[in-house]
Amino acid sequence: MLTPLAAAAPAPTVPLAGTACLPGAPVPTQVLAGPAPPPGWGEPRPPRPRRRRWGRRLLVAARVLALVSVAANLGEAGRRGDQGPAGPGDPVRDGQFQFVVRSVDCGARSVGQGIARKRPLEQFCLVALEVENTGSEGRTFGGGSQYLFDDAGKRFDPDLDATVRHGDGRLLSTHLNPGQRLAGTLVYDVPDPIDLARVELHDGPFSGGASVALGERVSRSPPRAATVPTTAWGEANRRARRPVPGSNRPCRASTASRRGGAEC
Repeated sequence: MLTPLAAAAPAPTVPLAGTACLPGAPVPTQVLAGPAPPPGWGEPRPPRPRRRRWGRRLLVAARVLALVSVAANLGEAGRRGDQGPAGPGDPVRDGQFQFVVRSVDCGARSVGQGIARKRPLEQFCLVALEVENTGSEGRTFGGGSQYLFDDAGKRFDPDLDATVRHGDGRLLSTHLNPGQRLAGTLVYDVPDPIDLARVELHDGPFSGGASVALGERVSRSPPRAATVPTTAWGEANRRARRPVPGSNRPCRASTASRRGGAEC
């Protein structure tokens, strides 16, 4: 007959690996370490750089320079007070340059000498002027930016080729440092007749310009007669056509007249 074993004390319960925990005391949550985020993650993106629009900036700069030049001209006109518009002999300023128109002479039928002589389509007007750089830096004077206007508002550009033949080639383009001066005569090919109103002078192609009123202060040269040739052939012909003393019939040029005589 079997004898019953004595009841032993119960052993403690040991949880097995992988066994889910029953509801009980809360277990703290552990944050698992993972890979670090890339640099700049979560930061706002920098704004994209804008394209530089040089054309628009240059246009704005040109407009600002034009406004400054116009303001300077208005200030110069205000300083003149009630003296009226500037005329020949009065100094006017545009930008860094100060101009003085000495005279305006129209009616010239040619400029230059010898084979360099040039004739106008109708007539030449000669504008004698002086320019001085009164600014603080160097600047180039251009004769092509100086204009004549008639009483109808028509603009006339200088004839630079005729200006060179006249002997004033430096007026085409000369760099003037502060304090330097330049004097010469610009030549204009204009209609005949013409009523000139003013000269407009510029220190640059885009400047506001300074005006010198002309009105009746334009001298007009009478038309010049054709030059008589001074060659031996021309002189012989001139002698051969002299009237014979006591006769109203001029001599006829012939072989004898070329030798110093004449046949009548």
